[in-house]
Amino acid sequence: MGKNHIDLFTDYFAHSSNVFTRIDARIKLIFAILLLVLILFGNRIEPLLFLTVLCLCMLLLANIPLRVVILRLSGPLLLIGVVVVLQSIFFGETTLFSLSFVGIKFQVYEEGFYKGILIASRIIAGTSLVLLLSMTTPLTNLLGALKYLKIPDSWIEIASFAYRYIFVFIEEAQSIMDAQRLRLGYSRLTLSLKSWGVLMGSLFTRVYDQANATHNAMILRGYNGKFHVSKPSQLTMLDKQAGFFMAAFFLIMLIITVGWR
Repeated sequence: MGKNHIDLFTDYFAHSSNVFTRIDARIKLIFAILLLVLILFGNRIEPLLFLTVLCLCMLLLANIPLRVVILRLSGPLLLIGVVVVLQSIFFGETTLFSLSFVGIKFQVYEEGFYKGILIASRIIAGTSLVLLLSMTTPLTNLLGALKYLKIPDSWIEIASFAYRYIFVFIEEAQSIMDAQRLRLGYSRLTLSLKSWGVLMGSLFTRVYDQANATHNAMILRGYNGKFHVSKPSQLTMLDKQAGFFMAAFFLIMLIITVGWR
């Protein structure tokens, strides 16, 4: 796997040493969950945009390259554009302006546009928050924090195996796609669709085979249904200070989002 894949999908940067990565995963996880709830139920755009900018600045301060941040946000940004357009066209009563596309006239409604911006703000704020958590916290620490919060072992086990094998399947998919390209499998639209179908079918088969092989290997190694995760260490002074500032920040965001009308 190339460095670009490592940068984009693994917790490569979470293993670096800085003030953000040294904070206990339990503190960061609880803080992220509380803010996600606030994001889902908040109806003010300004706090969501402020939280987005703050998370992005913290990512840059944690020495995450801007290129990596942009690439990780490219998918949500595309989704945001679709959401704003659909909401603006199909919802509302007050016409903001009209536009024509290939001879078809569309009405852009003020209520729908505002609702689309609100949904888009929630998406980008939540994505930025989760990105900050995942890129400053190693997976092993996150699993320990989930165990501490009494998350079922089966969920933790699924998350661990999904993270372990997703890179194996990315490499498998890349190998199949490279072979298809050498055979001009993507030279035309019809061939591209057929190649994608073959790729998905082959990948699904390999995922099923890998699941059986992994299960048999675990049974041979004495797996009895219990998934062991290392316990988090005791909170340090840095963790307590970070927890205090995070709690204060959450209360401020709560007041701004809910208290002000």
